[in-house]
Amino acid sequence: MNFTFKKLRKMQNITLSQAANGICSVSMLSCWENGQGKMDFEKVVELLEKINLTPAEFLTLSGLNQPDNLSQDLETAWLAKDQAKLQQLTSTALAKFQTSQKLIDLNYAAICASLYYNLSRKNLLSISNQNLLNKELSHLSVWGQENLSLFRTIINVLSPRIIYQVSY
Repeated sequence: MNFTFKKLRKMQNITLSQAANGICSVSMLSCWENGQGKMDFEKVVELLEKINLTPAEFLTLSGLNQPDNLSQDLETAWLAKDQAKLQQLTSTALAKFQTSQKLIDLNYAAICASLYYNLSRKNLLSISNQNLLNKELSHLSVWGQENLSLFRTIINVLSPRIIYQVSY
């Protein structure tokens, strides 16, 4: 079941005025809840805190954060310790990256390769793809949770030189 902010607020018996207090006007919140107004991102985060939710939890509960098939397949293969499936998922993800040239596709491929490596000790990530990841990660001036998580997850399929460069 998908939830809206309004439903989640009401489930916790939090009034409009309690939620809006110190963040926005009651009328602004009411308009936003009813799809008739806009709200700044920072205010949305503060409102979510008022109803005891993180943005990620809200996205999941509201149905806005639908997991993709690759993530589900990857989790299933990892939990089953299915090397063949992890190898196939890595190959598929790498092929998708070769077609799209989108860094998000390379990141998925690196995660797949890393999980495969954890079971097989074989690295399916080419040096050229490692270098692309190095370029992406080395140019970050601010590391968010996603970047840190990605680096931590794929560190085992990166060369020591790249690990050093990114870390430096």
